[in-house]
Amino acid sequence: LDLLTNEWRDERVVVERHDISRQLGIYLRKIGNPVAMRDDNGRIWLFFVTVSVGGWAGSSINFIISEDEGLSWSQPTRLMTSPLLNLSTLVKGEPFLYRDGSIGLPVYHELMGKFGELLYVSSNGQVLDKQRLTSGRKSLQPIILPRDEGSALVYMRNATDLADSTLFETSTNDGGRSWSKATLSDLPNPNAAVSGLRLNSGALLLVGNNQHDKRNNLSLLFSDNNGQKWHLLREFEQENNTPDVEHEFAYPALRKSADGEFHVLYTWNKKRIKHIRFNSQWLRERVESL
Repeated sequence: LDLLTNEWRDERVVVERHDISRQLGIYLRKIGNPVAMRDDNGRIWLFFVTVSVGGWAGSSINFIISEDEGLSWSQPTRLMTSPLLNLSTLVKGEPFLYRDGSIGLPVYHELMGKFGELLYVSSNGQVLDKQRLTSGRKSLQPIILPRDEGSALVYMRNATDLADSTLFETSTNDGGRSWSKATLSDLPNPNAAVSGLRLNSGALLLVGNNQHDKRNNLSLLFSDNNGQKWHLLREFEQENNTPDVEHEFAYPALRKSADGEFHVLYTWNKKRIKHIRFNSQWLRERVESL
């Protein structure tokens, strides 16, 4: 998106399976789950997963870096997240920066269990440490919402198909050295990814499928008490499914741009990517109307 003209530029390929396979020197079946961030030096990092054998549970994480606003990219580098085969680590949630310029990268596992982790990655792409966020076989795709230097809140997709499934949550108050036992929140979740961010005021925004079953709803939620209570601000999508048509609005990404405006992007019925844009005034008016 060109913020000066408010128009989308033509799409172009950034990561292509055959090129990445050649550059890494390994066979790749598929690639996916891209997430991007900008570091303190203005560089854009793009993390993504690659699969050589099996399904997504056989994934490894890779990254490329651009120093010219995405016009060109570095050679791909594979993150070493495990000394054993370096498999079954996936990325989905947005990375964040620590004060020293290092990167916090939320990841998750699918092989022999489904659980979240947090990678501590140096400014040159080396994994320095990792911390387990959850255990078991049900929690995926964590998003981390830092509150200050010492505390953060985490929400995770619930990988079950129960009629009353909700997001998992955990938190830390010691800079990530330890995390509370994961519990079920009050936020409905139909086994789907969510995205969120913390405002300068400390309040939280969350975009997700605000129901227990199916992905035919996509909503914007707000909390001003660190997730203890959530309010519906806007339903971006709400369609009734039929025996012939099942709507799906999924994999949202919520970002705030340099001009202070907010952007929501998500897959629309597996056919398009939809973009919604709103500003701080609209957000303030919606909150004041609660």
